[in-house]
Amino acid sequence: MDELTTERRRDERHDSWFPVRLALADRVVMAVGRNLSEGGMLLSSSGPAPVGGTVRLECRLPNRAPSVTVMRGEVVRYGRDEAVDYFPHLLAVRLAEPLCPAPVAA
Repeated sequence: MDELTTERRRDERHDSWFPVRLALADRVVMAVGRNLSEGGMLLSSSGPAPVGGTVRLECRLPNRAPSVTVMRGEVVRYGRDEAVDYFPHLLAVRLAEPLCPAPVAA
């Protein structure tokens, strides 16, 4: 988990907590967005995803219109949080298109 929390971002990160539907190549899993920036997102997910894999994310972003936002990205880091039984998979996703401006948590 330390590798996922190491500061590697170019953009300012905003802590948050919101549901995400995460479509992988072979399945759909539920996840929770833990933080996001213009260029990426950290997720806690119910299932693993391979580093380098392409994902589709569907969610209602904090402080945005109530419509669902659909994004594509690439898993750049993966880890496992052994301290929790639910959503134990930590995924760092680099977004294909930046969020401009990044949503700020309420």
